[in-house]
Amino acid sequence: ALSDETIRNALVPGQGVGLVGDRLVRTPMTPGAGVWTHMYGTTDNSGYGGEHLSGAQSNDRLALQWIGRPGPRYQSDRGNRKPSPLAVSGRLHMQGLNRVISVDAHNGSILWALELPEVQRFNIPRDTSNWCADERNVYIAGPRLLCIDGATGAIIREQAIPELDGRREDHEWGYVGRAGRHLVGSAVRSGSSHTGWWGSEHWYDGLDNFSILKVCSDSLFSTDPDTGSLRWSYTPKALIINPTITIADDSVVFLESRNTELLGEESRRIEDGRLWSDLELVSLDQETGEELWRREATPMAGRIAVYTAVSDGILYLQTSADGAFALYAFDLETGRSLWRHKFDWEVDHHGKHLSRIAVAEGLLYLRPYVLDARSGEVLQQSFPAGHQCGNYACTSDSLFLRAGDLTMWSPRTDDVTKWQRVRPDCWISTVPANGLLLSPEGGGGCSCGSWIESSMAFRPVMSGPPGSGLRPVVEKGDPE
Repeated sequence: ALSDETIRNALVPGQGVGLVGDRLVRTPMTPGAGVWTHMYGTTDNSGYGGEHLSGAQSNDRLALQWIGRPGPRYQSDRGNRKPSPLAVSGRLHMQGLNRVISVDAHNGSILWALELPEVQRFNIPRDTSNWCADERNVYIAGPRLLCIDGATGAIIREQAIPELDGRREDHEWGYVGRAGRHLVGSAVRSGSSHTGWWGSEHWYDGLDNFSILKVCSDSLFSTDPDTGSLRWSYTPKALIINPTITIADDSVVFLESRNTELLGEESRRIEDGRLWSDLELVSLDQETGEELWRREATPMAGRIAVYTAVSDGILYLQTSADGAFALYAFDLETGRSLWRHKFDWEVDHHGKHLSRIAVAEGLLYLRPYVLDARSGEVLQQSFPAGHQCGNYACTSDSLFLRAGDLTMWSPRTDDVTKWQRVRPDCWISTVPANGLLLSPEGGGGCSCGSWIESSMAFRPVMSGPPGSGLRPVVEKGDPE
């Protein structure tokens, strides 16, 4: 008879059920498995969803779990800087051109697919992603919010933005984030999102064209994830800058422009000096929408890009312009300034001037710098060598990015390993979650290499058969 251990090795972690005689054998979740429910991991925008990958620090500790569909034809191009895949509850959700495909993260079998002509958003560095997921559902923002059953693909509900100060007929969903008991959204004037995808101009890499236009929202609100009913709303003096909306530690923070001249603009796709002339950082209570604090913000104008992220009680604000990144750290609870830095770009093209902060386990990454996340001390100035267009995703021990090929880098040991002929897209298409490294095909359209152009997943294997011999997860503060 097969042992319980043998049965468990053949089942999906956290979901599999086997029958041994008259007994049911269930598989636990992989220790240290994380999620990727939002564009940058979770609503904190840190680029880290809690995944440990069993402590793997080089790709010889990862084995191919599956390879196959979808290939490149479901998406637009590698260069449009589109929404990342999402991974939670053993599922991998992928957004292509006017379509969504969901697969079993552990074996690659397609669970469902939907053709959705209204689903299209690009240039995410100057906006927010248009989707997120939780354990049950996928939420897609657009003219209306689509609530989709994550297991079956059934559309459960279509939801317009709430009626706020007459803003419904000419507005649509901008930001969408699932946090606690809330589905947080923002109202954006219709037609403001970047939707162009054909041609090299839609790599959104330019320094002075439509690429740099930031998408802004007229209001922020929270709805009940199950019913769609309104819980709270917030109206700024002027506009909320979308790529700065971050939710963490029971607070919603963002950068608000108070320049009312901007309200007269026809579009909410904006980049001129007025956007930076009267700014405040604002923190709202996630549960009630009431203001917790606000403070004047006078960062270097983020003409090229502006971002926020939160980790371990610190709010980070980053801007990019004129050959440099500016980085500011604040106490999330009070808004008190902690430290600030300014760093030179490496180059002004192929995405390096768009590089976005990521924070994991006490380290802050801003290509090519690695900093102590609490003090801001620069620990090293060196990223792996190789052509880099996109951003990066973290586990507790490693960073995943494109450096020529798909690359795994452990900053603490400086181990750099690569998967030859595997190419992520030009923002984030490879994500660590569900106890796996998930790399749906992202290189379609790229002419600078002979890429495999298949989706694939990798599992940690330290020794022995699959699923056995994995290093126990080391909790923060515990000795190795």
